Amino acid sequence: MKTLISLILSAFILVSVVPAVSAHEHSQEQKHAQHHEMKADHACPMHPEVTGEKGDTCPKCGMNLTAVKSASNGQSCDNCPHHKDGAHKHGATADTHACPMNPAITGSEGDTCPKCGMNLEPMQAKADTHACPMNSKITGKEGDTCPKCGMNLKPIQAKADTKPAVKHKH
Repeated sequence: MKTLISLILSAFILVSVVPAVSAHEHSQEQKHAQHHEMKADHACPMHPEVTGEKGDTCPKCGMNLTAVKSASNGQSCDNCPHHKDGAHKHGATADTHACPMNPAITGSEGDTCPKCGMNLEPMQAKADTHACPMNSKITGKEGDTCPKCGMNLKPIQAKADTKPAVKHKH
């Protein structure tokens, strides 16, 4: 008899508690969905996946979140076939600035590097006038040294014609 009473009591408790827990979880899911629908206008410079509002800090590194520029013309690159290889840019602006720490990252005036957060600086025209005598593919300016062999770079000489100018016998 005790077993029957405890079984009925357990069933009653189970039937009354499960809907309450389910309603609580549903409420949490709605709040979570509403949170994701909010427009995140700030992101961490070191962790772009971390977004939030003005004044928030990144939970990973503690940096203040910075303003994020939205895609121009309201276009999204998420489904763009050229997005991954960087073959296009929205808007027709030329990249005139580069990151001093990550030269492969380019942009325009006022942009910041997404990796280190530094302001992009104006790019200088390449004027490689010197090359390594041992590794001709390594070029630079006067006073530079080769990173492979350590030799000073020498001035690049104009390529000579491959045909001899005068035929002669030895």
